[in-house]
Amino acid sequence: MTELIDVHASVGAYPRAYVRGQNVDELAEQMRRLGIGQAVVGSTASVWHDPAHGNAEALAVAGTSGLHPCMTALPPTPGETVDLEGAIAVRMYPATHDFDPLDAAMDPLYERLVAQRLPLTVGLPEIGWPALDALAGRWPGLAVIVSALGYRTLRRLAAVFGRRPNLHADMVNFASHQGVEWFVRQWGAERLLFGTGTPVRDPAEAVARLSWSGLSDADRQLVGHGNAVRLFQGLT
Repeated sequence: MTELIDVHASVGAYPRAYVRGQNVDELAEQMRRLGIGQAVVGSTASVWHDPAHGNAEALAVAGTSGLHPCMTALPPTPGETVDLEGAIAVRMYPATHDFDPLDAAMDPLYERLVAQRLPLTVGLPEIGWPALDALAGRWPGLAVIVSALGYRTLRRLAAVFGRRPNLHADMVNFASHQGVEWFVRQWGAERLLFGTGTPVRDPAEAVARLSWSGLSDADRQLVGHGNAVRLFQGLT
């Protein structure tokens, strides 16, 4: 299989991280060891400390081969303007950063993401199914990647994914037993993307889950590489 593309990696320390002291060089070495050729990279600091400083850290990874910046989005609160220039994707954390993703103040962000074809990733624990459903319905041209699906989410996922074709999922902690195989049978391999969640998750977890899955070689190629190239500008 062509080298994997990790659509959900981060640099920076995290107290409960599986991978310790993950700076840019350590992330690049980890990728080489696991057969990951490229990664979409955010910053742990932008989530749990200072979004502006963290986004600058994420932007700085562009100087390392195979690493592509992902910005953390915020509402247009005074003093917290987020510049998306240079990013190939955006993540948001409504619960952690305490904002309503459906507030009209967020509309200019979504409009820009649609216009520039920048995917938006949001963890399920950060948004919940009702708000996710409403967001995807309101912005059908926006590619939304749902992360951190966890365990026993497939019943509710089926209802929302069935009516929102712009929703995708990544493999960060996609822990339902044979959930990857079930997902691909229902929705096709085109809506699932390889992502590790490093350093919060052990990156070998997602590699093993994809490698040992019952997917066909063609579907494994789409999940591991092809879908990322299609959705994220700048990936090859």
